[in-house]
Amino acid sequence: MPMEDRPNLASGGESDSAKVLGIWKLVSLDIEVQGTGQLEPPMGDNPTGYAVFTQEGRAFFILTGELREPATNDEQRAGLLNTLVVYTRTYRVEGDKWITRVEWLGTRYGSALSKLGFSS
Repeated sequence: MPMEDRPNLASGGESDSAKVLGIWKLVSLDIEVQGTGQLEPPMGDNPTGYAVFTQEGRAFFILTGELREPATNDEQRAGLLNTLVVYTRTYRVEGDKWITRVEWLGTRYGSALSKLGFSS
């Protein structure tokens, strides 16, 4: 694991990381369109999900879109993947932001803790 992706819990990062430790329930999910600044709900108005932030610096997410119905055939099962996000990666907290690396984008992602869209 590259050094910049490792949590900094041993050198004063405890208080920052403590802000997110635990299990969080999703209460909202909006993305900001870079060109317009407009917020959009990519998984509907009432998605469900959880995030877990561990003391060891690992985060786990499972998010599902609203109105998911059980599939009865292969095409419907494949379609359910469009309303599912499952992700795990190391994270760190810097001030009021949590930072992780999003591999498929090849970049780092960060969010203000106040905008996580989760409640404890």
